[in-house]
Amino acid sequence: MLYNLMKIYEPQYLKKSKISNQGAIPYYFDNIHPEWREFYLITEIFKSENLTDSSYAGVISPKFNSKSKITIQEFQNFMNLNSDFDVCFINPFPQTSYFYFNIWDQGEAFHPGITSLAQRLLKEVGIPWRLDEVGRTGHAVLSYCNYWVGNERFWKKYVGNVLYPIRIFIENHVDAKLIQDLFVPTVHSDRSSMFPFIIERLFTTFLYFSQEIKYIHYPSENLVDIYCLNEIERKIVSYVKPVIDQMDGDISFNATVRALMKGLGFSLQQFTLEYYSRRPYPFTGKSIETPI
Repeated sequence: MLYNLMKIYEPQYLKKSKISNQGAIPYYFDNIHPEWREFYLITEIFKSENLTDSSYAGVISPKFNSKSKITIQEFQNFMNLNSDFDVCFINPFPQTSYFYFNIWDQGEAFHPGITSLAQRLLKEVGIPWRLDEVGRTGHAVLSYCNYWVGNERFWKKYVGNVLYPIRIFIENHVDAKLIQDLFVPTVHSDRSSMFPFIIERLFTTFLYFSQEIKYIHYPSENLVDIYCLNEIERKIVSYVKPVIDQMDGDISFNATVRALMKGLGFSLQQFTLEYYSRRPYPFTGKSIETPI
């Protein structure tokens, strides 16, 4: 039974910490790179764990339940029904698919310059993706959190060929200008740099360019209303969802539609920054601050 072969880890930085997500496995480790977020743990697991072709593993944050709106058990049940896939994932922000053409357009709205910075990193590491060639990233590939569980094949191709080489490059070039740029502060409710926001977008980018990996997403878009952060998002989704869903079905996006979505996305970004500069942001309880 696939359930018995799953390892869904939740990072624990203190021995006395309690698991936030019932069913997750505590993974105690010394987080010597807190600015890397879960990237460090994912690469550590790749380096140390002995995955087999019949086992699945993933890392979730303590906020998994509150963000995903499902339990670990529900996620595991979904994976049990789709055990022939290399990786299963859930996107806890399905509404963004209706605001932005792709994951990098969304990144530019909130973290200007993130795409060119990510492209510099990929070039230095030797990963041949062209981010300006990423087209529409709809629900099938879109994820803004590392809420995925994959088999050995997936770990080797994604973590082994993408994430781990990035870690090695950073460790070997700590004084390089590129590395300094990666850790420049950016907009967020918790102090953060560009780096974790680049990393979280590489999963979707990998799936977009991958021809060998079988992947499936938990259909969070079916309940998109409950994922919206506020009433403005719900109203926008209600207006544009029928049109965007039809375009995704017909693969009929063009430059004009993308430009319209970019305008919508940037307007929503301005609203979000203003709205949550005076209110606590969901999941962190802190207001959003723009770094000076």
